[in-house]
Amino acid sequence: MKRPCKPLDLKSTFERYFKLREATWKPSTIRSRRYLLLRFARYLQCQDPHVVQCSQIRRRHVEDWFVFTKGLHPRTRSDNLQIIQQVFTDMREWRWADAPPAGLFHETDFPSVPQRLPKPLSPEADQRLQAQLEGDVSVMALGLKILRLTGLRSGELLSLPPDPVHCLQPGQYAIRVPPGKTNTERLFPLTPPLQNIITQLQQRRGCSAQGELPPFLMVMEQGHRVNMWTLRRYMKRAARL
Repeated sequence: MKRPCKPLDLKSTFERYFKLREATWKPSTIRSRRYLLLRFARYLQCQDPHVVQCSQIRRRHVEDWFVFTKGLHPRTRSDNLQIIQQVFTDMREWRWADAPPAGLFHETDFPSVPQRLPKPLSPEADQRLQAQLEGDVSVMALGLKILRLTGLRSGELLSLPPDPVHCLQPGQYAIRVPPGKTNTERLFPLTPPLQNIITQLQQRRGCSAQGELPPFLMVMEQGHRVNMWTLRRYMKRAARL
């Protein structure tokens, strides 16, 4: 007689879920959501050691999690709840034997999220920034010049490869932007000012510290990749914000 399979524990069930999702989700999505679910599993096992399977999760456990995470930003709390809810829904739709029961989440569980639009620079701050950029040939300044000429997102700028110029056809070139937040590759026409800036960045990259360099265009003289916070800090200092 064939023995029934032993139900998986919380961690094993979540690991199985994300193993299946590797076929359709980006690695960064897998990492962030896996971290959240494993943190949720550790919390459950600390608060109620009797919960060893997903099918044993009850509404009271979810309510305790709400209290535990009340210090997080509303956007973070809402996103986390949606992710956990989606994982549980998928398990039920896939008819997993250890899937959590339905009805664990209610519509009122999700905090209202303030809608904040990006705040543009004031005309005065923009003039100060432009004046600073005109006489500055540092890596930060050159990167901000690319942003102002193209409208790229900061993350797209920082993800540009060492040679982002792509030949569309003889005599016609463009900057190829790797898929980023929009998960879509983009092309920007290469103008002479842009070409000059990219050449300067490539030259500065070649003069960086010895050793293997990060595979990106925006590399500091010390040999490390420029990050988002350093770029923003330079912009605020230059615009005197």
